[in-house]
Amino acid sequence: AKIGNFAVTPRNGKAVEVNALWYNAIKILENLARMYKDEKTEKSCTELSEKVKQSFNKKFYNKKNKCLYDVLENDEIRPNQLFALSVTYPVLDMSSKMPKEIFETVTKELVTKYGLATLSSKDQSYVATYEGDSFRRDMSYHQGITWPWLAGLYMDAFKNVIKYEK
Repeated sequence: AKIGNFAVTPRNGKAVEVNALWYNAIKILENLARMYKDEKTEKSCTELSEKVKQSFNKKFYNKKNKCLYDVLENDEIRPNQLFALSVTYPVLDMSSKMPKEIFETVTKELVTKYGLATLSSKDQSYVATYEGDSFRRDMSYHQGITWPWLAGLYMDAFKNVIKYEK
């Protein structure tokens, strides 16, 4: 959300969902290349996806909060990290303890009876309600209000976590 030139929720840097979706897209292209016997593209995608996965797992995991950074080095607990768990080709090492920890953190910090909050209620920027004039509403847009559509993303993440759990 923006008010004039002011970004209410600035997300400068490397965003978790963009990187997770990029990895997923590379893996889809890798599989298409395999299916159409394009060995050069398949090899290139395999190499790139391994680099992306190693870098993502090293840089995006927030050990302190047992979740993923929304943007590198940003401690806010937000639902965008669910993209790393919910896609067909998760960028996370799904055999590690990391996916379960992330899912548990999201469950504890963001799940409400109406959907997922856009920010943990423990965050100093948290706003529980979407009300008031347009300025006040824009200031709360991504600062904690609940979005029901995120429940689908949450359920897909849950399915992948239990699918890979040993």
